[in-house]
Amino acid sequence: MTAKIAKIAKRNHVHLMGNPDASETLMLVHGLGTDQTVWHKITPFFLKHFKIVLLDHLGSGHSDTSQFQQHRYLDLNQYASDLVEVCEAYRLENIHIVGHSAGAMISALATLQAPARFKRLVMIAASPRYLQDEGYHGGLSEQDVSRIYSELMRNPATALPALLTEAAIYPEDPGLHAYFSASLQQVNRDHVLTVLCAILQSDHRETIRRITIPTLIIQSRKDYFVPMEVALYLHHHIPGSTLTVIRSKGHFPQLSAPGEIVAALQSFFTA
Repeated sequence: MTAKIAKIAKRNHVHLMGNPDASETLMLVHGLGTDQTVWHKITPFFLKHFKIVLLDHLGSGHSDTSQFQQHRYLDLNQYASDLVEVCEAYRLENIHIVGHSAGAMISALATLQAPARFKRLVMIAASPRYLQDEGYHGGLSEQDVSRIYSELMRNPATALPALLTEAAIYPEDPGLHAYFSASLQQVNRDHVLTVLCAILQSDHRETIRRITIPTLIIQSRKDYFVPMEVALYLHHHIPGSTLTVIRSKGHFPQLSAPGEIVAALQSFFTA
C-alpha cells in the first residue's frame, strides 16, 4: 500500500468486505450522525455478489479528523471528492453507490465528478435542498435552521442527539436506540457546525438534473427531514429515475426497516 493510499484509507477509515473477485462494487455512504456501521443490517445480503466498500466521512466515526480543514468541507462537493479519491485509490469500477440522507447527495455529486466509475445510484431519504423556497417544499424553514444552530451552539452534547432521535421515529426497539446513541457519540463536536452548514445551506436542485445513470430514490412514507414532496421533486427532475416508497416511518429506514431496503436494492440491481 502506497503512502497516498494509506492516507486516504486512514482519512475515511475505509473498510473492504464481500467478494474480492466480484466484478461489481457496492459502495455504501452514510449521512450525518452515523458512520459506516449504519449499514450493518444491509451488508450481509450482498457479501456474495459484490465487493463492498464502507467508509466514514471526515468528522464522523473513526475518520482521521487531523485531515479536516474547515474551509474545504463547507460544501458537499469536497465529501464527494473524497469518495472519488477512495474509488481511484482502490481502483474501483462498476460501482453501485448507495447514499443515505446527506450521503445520498454526496453520492450523486461523486457520480458527476467521475461518471465512468459508477453504474447505478441509490438515494435513500435524500434532499437537494432542506430549506423551504418559493414553489419548493423542502421541509425546514429559516426559523427551523436558526433554532437548530442555536441549540447546537448552546449545548452540543445533547442538541444533535435530540434532533436526530426525534427524526428517527423508531418503533419500540431498545437495540436500535442503543445503537443510535452510541453512533452519535462518534460525531466530532468540533466539526459538526461545519458539516451542518454544508448540508442545510446546500442547494443542488439544478445539479440533480445532470444525473444520467440509473437512479433509485427510496423514501419512507413519513420522514421528519424529507417530506414526500422532496422525493417527488427528485423523481421528476432526475431523468429516468425510479421512486420506491416504503412503508417504514423515519429518516433511518436501513435501521428500522432493513428488509424493505434490501428488497428495493435487490430489485434495482437486477433490473
